[in-house]
Order: sequence, then structure tokens, then C-alpha cells
Amino acid sequence: GTGDLLVSLLEKAERVIGIDRSPGMLDEARDRFDGNSRVDLRIGELEHLPVRDSEISLAVISMVLHHLADPSRAIGEAARALSKGGHLVVVDFAHHDNEDMRSRFGHRWLGFSKEEIESWFKDNSLSVVIAKTYPVEQGMTLRLYKAKK
Repeated sequence: GTGDLLVSLLEKAERVIGIDRSPGMLDEARDRFDGNSRVDLRIGELEHLPVRDSEISLAVISMVLHHLADPSRAIGEAARALSKGGHLVVVDFAHHDNEDMRSRFGHRWLGFSKEEIESWFKDNSLSVVIAKTYPVEQGMTLRLYKAKK
């Protein structure tokens, strides 16, 4: 996206990497951070992250898994990029039946069960540290997971 999450991450990290598939979004983020040497913006896909093995200590996947053809692959890529002891934070919808999200917003998936997400973590040698739920509009629920490699 345009870097909204990066602003918060910069408060805690000495360097952040923002990845998006859209050159337009990255251009907006570049304008926003205007040459900040602590921000590295890269074009890429979650299923094929433009990072080296074990390059990062924290990965955040926020509200995008439901758009991906293969969300488990994104979890695997994040795990590959994490250093030993690194953390992955995932925020996405819990499973729901609101078809309007698919037709109006292009969601491929109507959220995910706790078991699905946790099995993707386990398959990639990640252990859940935190799992929380938060109610949101239209009777849906967000889930936040923090997992450790």
C-alpha cells in the first residue's frame, strides 16, 4: 500500500521493508517517505517475496491473505524470509459468510478458520505466540496472530 503500516513500524524498528505488487502504490509510499534511508520499498508479491532467506526479524501480513489465490504460500514465504527467532504477525478476517465482501471488494476467501491459519504456521515451523479476535463491522471478526520461528 501507501505505507500506513510502515509509519507505525518505524517507531519500533531501525529499518523497514515495504513490499507491494503495485508500482503506483509504491510511488505514493516513496513520495510519503521522501528518501528516508530507513525505508526500503520493493515491488513484489507475497507469494514470491523479494527478500533473502532469513533477512528479516519481523514480517507483517495485514488484511491481504483473503485476496490471494494461495494464502498458505504467503505464510511459507514469510517464514522463509524470517531469521531464527523472528516473528510473523498476521491480521485477517475469521471465516464468515458475508458474500458481499466477495462481490463488492473482490475477496477470494471469506476469511479463514483458526485451524487453517495455525496449520499453515505449523507446516512452516512457526509456533503461535498470540491469537486474539476482535469484532468488526457487519458482524465479522478479525483475528490477529503472532507466531515465532
